[in-house]
Amino acid sequence: CHPISAISRSFEMKIVGLTNYESSSLYEELSQVPGLGPQHRQHWLEISIYHGSVLLSEPVRTLPTQLPVWSEWALFGIPFSSLPPESRLCV
Repeated sequence: CHPISAISRSFEMKIVGLTNYESSSLYEELSQVPGLGPQHRQHWLEISIYHGSVLLSEPVRTLPTQLPVWSEWALFGIPFSSLPPESRLCV
């Protein structure tokens, strides 16, 4: 076992996809506008790390895609050992 304080790598996580979500009714409304169809629907995630109300690193945003599937790495630029135990990811 290694203590977390010994991990000097930056915190990163793999974003795979989004499941069990409800599409907003806004998408249905937009699909009624001439010239705007499902091909204009874009999904992305913005992820931040907070400790209380303090933002610990810049938000990371996935690339926009029509389907909520990414397979991207989110790199936060903050050493894992610097994250307080009470930190939380906000999506």
